[in-house]
Amino acid sequence: MNSRMKGLLRILSFFLLLAAATACKDEVWPDPVEFSRNFQEDMKAFLMGISSEAKTYDPAFCIVPNNAERLVTETGRHQDFPDLEYLEAIDGLGRDYLFYGYFGVDVLTPYYINGDILGYLEKIVIYEKPTLITDYCITPGKIDDSYSRNENNGFISYAAPTLELDRPAEYPSPPYRVNTVDTDSLHKVKNFLHIKQPGATGTRQEYLNAVSATDYDLLITDPFHNGIPFTIQEVESMKVKHSGQKRLVLAGMNIGRADISAYYWDTAWVTDPPAWLLDEDPDHPGHYRVRYWEPAWQEMIFRSENAYLRRILEAGFDGVFLYGAGAFQYFEDMESAGNSWE
Repeated sequence: MNSRMKGLLRILSFFLLLAAATACKDEVWPDPVEFSRNFQEDMKAFLMGISSEAKTYDPAFCIVPNNAERLVTETGRHQDFPDLEYLEAIDGLGRDYLFYGYFGVDVLTPYYINGDILGYLEKIVIYEKPTLITDYCITPGKIDDSYSRNENNGFISYAAPTLELDRPAEYPSPPYRVNTVDTDSLHKVKNFLHIKQPGATGTRQEYLNAVSATDYDLLITDPFHNGIPFTIQEVESMKVKHSGQKRLVLAGMNIGRADISAYYWDTAWVTDPPAWLLDEDPDHPGHYRVRYWEPAWQEMIFRSENAYLRRILEAGFDGVFLYGAGAFQYFEDMESAGNSWE
């Protein structure tokens, strides 16, 4: 057989193999999406939807996901390319326990815990997205060390005295890097106060007085005091520092767990849960994990007139601090262990 004939046979064999592969591709190479979710992409889509809705209402509204640094790259690995579409949708990033608190108040977080996290946060700094770090320490020397470590890395930080985030820190006073100008954007923020349980400070007025007595550039607070939402007038009062300058106020909103104390909670869900509601989180009593990709859950968060986000917008907050944005990691771990969430 001459070389020309051999060449023709090779070409013919190639096209026969291609035709066979095309005819049975649905049986041999099924779409992997049919078998598992991409939990990171689901969370990105959720966060970008929240951002789009909020910024349609108020273009200056700030979107700050917490503990979700892995989402900043296209693959979820810190050494890979940043996801520019996602970065465009958010205004900053929050992170707990970076240098202190992972194993308890005043305990230095070891590098094997925070080393990988720092790799992601570096990309946030490069793309000029403010990074808000909440460390947990109460000893003055360790508080000073926390602020120093964070500043050296280009982060804005707060050293909280309790893991519950239930009261303002007493040290340092005035706040670290106190700022004597109006703060009307995240890029002007040099320090912040993080309060997750306003009701623990005392009465409603006592909380408002405690906040007003501080000179932090930014306040992150629950939008409810013992279940009752802050009014527009109360939010406006929180936007003024003790020195008289303006500050930003972000409302905390959990998008990765349902809270039995939240306004939307239906007691019937305990015995007859909706499809998106899962088991109670043993590490956070009173909070239930959710299938955050489900439309019904997202409708309660931002896709309806009575949604959580709409209430925050109408109360006059400057943005949202999104707890639970890192929920995708739990589902990834559970799926690796053989669980299905469909």
